[in-house]
Amino acid sequence: MTISTDLKEPDALRGLAKFRVKWPWLDHLLATHERYSQERGNLYAGGITYFSVLGIFPLLMVGFAIAGVFLFSRPELLVDIQNQIVAKVPGSMGEQVSQLVETAVKQRSAVGVIGLLTALYSGLGWIGNLRDGLTAQWAIPLQAENFLKKKGKDLLALLGLFLAFVVAFGLTMISSSGLMEKVVGWLQLSHVPGMQVLLTVVSLLVSALAIWVVMIWVIGYLPRKHAEPRASLVAATGATVLLVIWIRVAAIYVKSVLSSPAGVVFGPIIGIMVFLFFTWRIILFCTAWAATSQRALRGDVAAKRSETDRDEKSKAASLSVVAAAAVKERENND
Repeated sequence: MTISTDLKEPDALRGLAKFRVKWPWLDHLLATHERYSQERGNLYAGGITYFSVLGIFPLLMVGFAIAGVFLFSRPELLVDIQNQIVAKVPGSMGEQVSQLVETAVKQRSAVGVIGLLTALYSGLGWIGNLRDGLTAQWAIPLQAENFLKKKGKDLLALLGLFLAFVVAFGLTMISSSGLMEKVVGWLQLSHVPGMQVLLTVVSLLVSALAIWVVMIWVIGYLPRKHAEPRASLVAATGATVLLVIWIRVAAIYVKSVLSSPAGVVFGPIIGIMVFLFFTWRIILFCTAWAATSQRALRGDVAAKRSETDRDEKSKAASLSVVAAAAVKERENND
C-alpha cells in the first residue's frame, strides 16, 4: 500500500507542475506560499503581533494624550475621532480601545519626556521587527548595521508610517463624518433613486483607499531593501482587498474567540492578538507575493549578476596588482 502511494506522488507532482506551467497565477501563488513558509512568515507574524501589543498601545496613549492637549477646547471633535477609531475595531475590542483612549485623554497632563521616550523606544522596537519580517520575505539575509544608523532609519520609517496613518484616518473621517451626505444635500440630489446605495459604496471605497495608502507604505517602503514598485502596488491592492474582507469576518471570529475558555481567562487582549496575528499574516503573505513576482525576480537576478561582475572585476584588479608587484620584484632582482 505504501509502495503504490509513493508511486502516485511523482505523478501528482508532475501533474501539479503541468498546471503551474499552464496557469502562471497558480505558479505565482505556490511560489508565494513556498517563500512565505521558507522565510518563516508565521513566526514573524507572531513576533510582530507580540511587539505590536507592546509598542502600539504606548504610542496610542501618547498620541491621544497629545491630541487631548490640543483639542481640549474642542471636546466634540475629540469624541468624534474616538468614535471613528472604535467603529473601525472589530467586535468587542472596540470597548477596550475606547477605555484606552479615555484613559489617555484624562491623563494627558501626566505625559512628559519620560512618557514620550518610552513610547518612542517601544515604537522603534516594533517598527524594527516589522521591517525585519517584511525584509525576510524578499529572501534577503539581515546584515549587521551600525546601531544608531539602523535606529535612525527605523525612526524615519516610523514617522512615514505615522503620516500614512494620518492620511488614511483623514480619508476615513471624510467617508464617515456625513460630509458626503451634506454635499449631496447641497447639490439637491438626495431624492435621486439609489443615492443612498451609491453613498454606501463610495464610503466603502474611500475606506478601502485609506487601507491601500497604508499598505503601499508598509509593503513598498518599509522593507530594508527597496521593493519593486509595480509588484508592491499590486501586492498592496491585494492586501487591501483581503484586509477589508478580514475586518468584516473578524467581527464574528474574534467574538467566538472571546467567548472561548482562553478568551474568558485572558480577556479582550486575546482577541486583539488574534486579530493582529491574522492581519500581519495577510500583509507578510502579500509581501511574499510581491517578492516572487517576475519583475522582482528579474531584478534579483540582475542585482546578483551585477554583484558577480563587481567581484570578478575586483579579483581581476587584485591579480593585476599582484602580477605587477611580481614583475617589479623580478626586475629589481635582475
